[in-house]
Amino acid sequence: MTMTKAAVVVITAFFTTVMTQDMKLPPRFIVQPNRQYYFKVDDATFTQELPCRAKGIPEPYYEWKKFGELLSVGTRGWNWKPNGGGTISINGPDFSDEGYYQCLARNTDGMVAVSTVAFFQRARAGAFPYNQTVETKVVREGENVTLVCSGKPQFPYAAPNPTIQWELYTPASGSVKETQAIMADDKRRQVDQSGALRFAFVTRDDSQPNQQYRCSAYNSLLKLSVFGSPVKLSVDSTNPLTVNAPKLMYKTAPEPSSGPSVVFLKGQNRTLSCIFAGKPVPTIRWYKLDANGRLMNPDGIVDKTQNLVIQVVNFDHEGTYRCTGSNPGGSQSAEIQVAVEAAPFWTKTGRPKDTNVTAGDDFTFECGTEGIPAPDKPKFYSNGVELDLSQPRIVYDEQEPTKFTLKNVSKADLQVFQCNVSNKHDYLYASVYLNVLLRTQLLVEPEQNVSYEEDNKPTNVRFNCSAKGDPMTPLTFTWMYNTPETDKWMPLPAGGPYTFIMDNEHAVDLDISLEKGSVHAQYKCVVENGYMPAEVLATLWNENAGPTSISIDPFLPVWTLVAAVATTLALSLLSSVVIAVIVRRKRRQRYADDAPEMNEELMQTPPAGVGSYEIPLQMNNGTSLSRSLHGENEVADDVPMYLEVPTLNTEIPRTHVRVHAEIGSGSFGQVYMGEIYNQNGQGEWTAAAVKTVRDPHDSALVKDLKDELKVMQILRPHPNVVTLFASCTRDGGVPMIILEYLPNGNLQTSLRNDRARNKAVYNNLYGASASLTSRDLMKYAVDVANGMAFLSSMSILHRDLAARNVLLSDDKRCKVSDFGFARDVIESHQYEMKSQGRVPVRWMSPEALNDQIFTSQSDVWAYGVLLWEIVTLGCIPYPGMSAEQVMRKITNGYRMPRPQHCSQDMYGIMLSCWEGAPNARPSFKDLTSSLNELLVADYDVLTFGEFEEALYDNVDKCDGDEKC
Repeated sequence: MTMTKAAVVVITAFFTTVMTQDMKLPPRFIVQPNRQYYFKVDDATFTQELPCRAKGIPEPYYEWKKFGELLSVGTRGWNWKPNGGGTISINGPDFSDEGYYQCLARNTDGMVAVSTVAFFQRARAGAFPYNQTVETKVVREGENVTLVCSGKPQFPYAAPNPTIQWELYTPASGSVKETQAIMADDKRRQVDQSGALRFAFVTRDDSQPNQQYRCSAYNSLLKLSVFGSPVKLSVDSTNPLTVNAPKLMYKTAPEPSSGPSVVFLKGQNRTLSCIFAGKPVPTIRWYKLDANGRLMNPDGIVDKTQNLVIQVVNFDHEGTYRCTGSNPGGSQSAEIQVAVEAAPFWTKTGRPKDTNVTAGDDFTFECGTEGIPAPDKPKFYSNGVELDLSQPRIVYDEQEPTKFTLKNVSKADLQVFQCNVSNKHDYLYASVYLNVLLRTQLLVEPEQNVSYEEDNKPTNVRFNCSAKGDPMTPLTFTWMYNTPETDKWMPLPAGGPYTFIMDNEHAVDLDISLEKGSVHAQYKCVVENGYMPAEVLATLWNENAGPTSISIDPFLPVWTLVAAVATTLALSLLSSVVIAVIVRRKRRQRYADDAPEMNEELMQTPPAGVGSYEIPLQMNNGTSLSRSLHGENEVADDVPMYLEVPTLNTEIPRTHVRVHAEIGSGSFGQVYMGEIYNQNGQGEWTAAAVKTVRDPHDSALVKDLKDELKVMQILRPHPNVVTLFASCTRDGGVPMIILEYLPNGNLQTSLRNDRARNKAVYNNLYGASASLTSRDLMKYAVDVANGMAFLSSMSILHRDLAARNVLLSDDKRCKVSDFGFARDVIESHQYEMKSQGRVPVRWMSPEALNDQIFTSQSDVWAYGVLLWEIVTLGCIPYPGMSAEQVMRKITNGYRMPRPQHCSQDMYGIMLSCWEGAPNARPSFKDLTSSLNELLVADYDVLTFGEFEEALYDNVDKCDGDEKC
């Protein structure tokens, strides 16, 4: 079969044999600890296990960390087998064992750490505020009545959550009859979800001589009940109610943070309750309403227990439910709106699975999940280390954040990829082992040599060129020649003595007719499959003239791309080969068109991986420009987003300012007590703080002050940010910024003064002292979070957030101040640490310490440290450590432990601010919401009765080269 037209022969073939390599498997977790564990103290027999196990080849080696520091086997009762399973056993734990633990597994091929934190917390029974006086409640027979514990049950630090029960007992004999037994006989009594005991209507049997009702909180781990104050019920039977129309006493209510709907979690069993009082006992019917408010089940569901139990909640259970209580006296209805949310779950694509990919192909890792609320963007990891999605070979689209593609995989990519997806309810974690199947190289014919004598010259000579290997699609055969005169390989021209013969789909031979003219001496066939080329040498010589061959190993790949050869094509195959030629040329043209674009992409700065890190970009004119790379903070090329906000004109005549005594100073600036005229528009002098520079002839200091003014001029008044009154900077005099005057100083000094003034502050659990209360400190925390949320919404980074830079107003409201470090926002959107000057090391995030860049997420880290300052009443963070130790420990994952008097809820907020990955930290808006929930909680978030004074004595100093 001959070919008669110049072309590139593209042959489609399939080759199924692949070569694998010795198997290695980086560790991946198959068992992980839960988020929370509780333990008993003073119990040598108590042992708690935190499960952790991974699989890998070779078998993983295990380590455990507590607060980021490695634990030693056998110390303090910690036991696990480093080479035989990672589950840790903690024997006889005590108070010092509280904290968060992390399991790590490693082998020679990689390392991976558990993705969640296991909180280990001692169990506490809690306590009710107890009243020795027995309360007597007088009611009329047939009325409805509700009994609560001492007005409102409180369980400070009850862990795990207790079960609330009611008991009817006789104090003299100590006999107890539990409410559950009473309810089994009489449906009139119900314990609602808040723990109150509700009587549908009261009978004389509910009041027995010498008997009292009392509530208890039962701790299942400690097997201990804590009792509330007793209540005696006195029933007046002289004028009983014979008929009492139904009256709604209680219905399932949403949590304060859930809006108008009761939130159920998909997959759980949940109960809706409606308690109606009435005589006779009302009949309860439950209805489901459609979107238009019509009854979906007109007959309703009759449930005498006053509860509607929903088994295995799903999205169909979302909607409005109506409960109706009826008796001969009438009826009453109530509605409950139910919203169904869900922890993350895998989409139809399913959980990612281990994948075999042939070298040279692409690997796509998709972590598709859904949930309500929608899960956060997945975090991707490679062998336990967060993946840099800006790598050149990784294709990642922010519009499709659930997947990425690794291009052109090789043996070096053999590893474990992981993804972690979470929302407020739970998380999903998947590991995928990428096994790379190696391709076989192309193999061609051995070298071919043909010699002849002039007197015995053959008519034709045929050189073979066939190939096998992987992949076989497409194959390109190129015949070339070389002559001693030029010593240069050139494409072999078509026609004349040369004919190309396709023996099969894997071979294109060269036939040379020695009768049709002179021929060249050296030939070679180059075969390409788009992955690895190979070539075979052929030599034709005349014995009378001598050999002209060169030696090439036909089994070694040659990494050059050669030109196409001319071929001839038989008429019977003309159409099919022409099509192949066109396709090939179009493909080459497309690659050529794409090439400049690809080069341009390589020249561009890659996008940042996570968070809102800001990186400097060098522009053509040499100036530095910064660009925010995180969602809502994205700005234009050279104009920060917040500069588009009109700035205030704050300049006033210098005669409108009075300057009095100095009230503060620093290395570069001074603050004076002063007054400003007509600030309130009533022609009066108002107290103010006047900020200026120490040396008005230092142009750099003057510029810094003006930059700080630029930041403040962007801001509009906010109750938790210091207000700018005016400025005097344009008349050639000493530049001044006039601010509102806050007489109570900064938060750090106020906290320390209170601690020093009243050492009995830790007796303040029930307000016995006039010192700061738990609620006062929580209010401080909320104020600062509010102020920072406002600054963040204006795209302003504070960069020096600490208690010393928060001022207190007359009404003890916290206001964020000191925007000195924020001045660089105007110019470069990035604050870089300088070698000179003092640096706030103890408030700086790992990325600020290591990379010298500040972001909104680094402000959140600093806020977590500020919370610790508030909780410890103004102590220096990382007590007892030098600045160098602090930097080293933070980089290694250390986090300050929970103060004894700080609740786990509050400490959990601190830890969320100290997440290692910046984009895993909450926003200030989220922090404000979480803190407001704690502010209205029914227990003290900070219990100063457990304040350990000795831990915080003499720790209010830091190194001289630090900013504290």
